[in-house]
Amino acid sequence: MIMRLNKHALALALIGLLAAGCTLEFAALGDPARPLDRETAASHLAALQAAQTAALDLWDRLIFGEEVSCSEAIPLPPPLSLPSAQEGDTPLAAQVAGQLGAAYDALSQSVARWDAECSYPGAIVGLEAARIGRDAALRAGEPLQAAQALLDAWPAQQGN
Repeated sequence: MIMRLNKHALALALIGLLAAGCTLEFAALGDPARPLDRETAASHLAALQAAQTAALDLWDRLIFGEEVSCSEAIPLPPPLSLPSAQEGDTPLAAQVAGQLGAAYDALSQSVARWDAECSYPGAIVGLEAARIGRDAALRAGEPLQAAQALLDAWPAQQGN
């Protein structure tokens, strides 16, 4: 079940987010002029893993009957912004980017489900909707594991 906040509480939550330096603007992660490097890939992987953990926690809490406020959000990082294939790209970088993209897509479906469920005042998230959101978050698991394995095989001194 979702707990609704009144306008005053929502305004305070928004002020808190802004004071913490959070914005509602979504900027793409990475420089679109450069191929993916190992450090950017590792950072994005960690952010996606954290998003999956948060999404699964949120959906599980709902499934097990806990009241969850719509002010809670799944912290999905912005998508990677990468150029199309360029000279100098490594096959490993392209594979990692592909897996991170697949994980991002699955997690964005989970976030979209949460946003849709919270878009109706007074709505209660049903068990089926929670399972759909959870399943979307679970689908990110395989590409996240594949990206981690590829990243582990990516030599640390290799720039891209």
